[in-house]
Amino acid sequence: MSDVLVLERPKSKEKKKAGKVKSVLRVMRGGLWVGDVLLDRKGRVWRHVPSIPTDVVLKAVSAFTRGEGRGELTGRRDGLVYGWYEVVEQVAVKETDVTAELAEAA
Repeated sequence: MSDVLVLERPKSKEKKKAGKVKSVLRVMRGGLWVGDVLLDRKGRVWRHVPSIPTDVVLKAVSAFTRGEGRGELTGRRDGLVYGWYEVVEQVAVKETDVTAELAEAA
């Protein structure tokens, strides 16, 4: 009698999804860009700039999860007014569409 040893290959892990960041909230103060808040796929804060107060980050993320796309809020400690909005990626336009529009315009 001979025994046969069979080795099983380990099951492949799930494919990793490209990129960790799903949404970006841009924070402004007095019309000047202060920094960004990066949210992961689950809507949690992945990273934010230390120059943005934590209470402002919390208020902006909570408003974003309620479905708002932009807003204004006041910082608790400094009393300054901060504005925020979601950064939306521009949709790539095909070259054929652009040339067709230019041909129609002429």
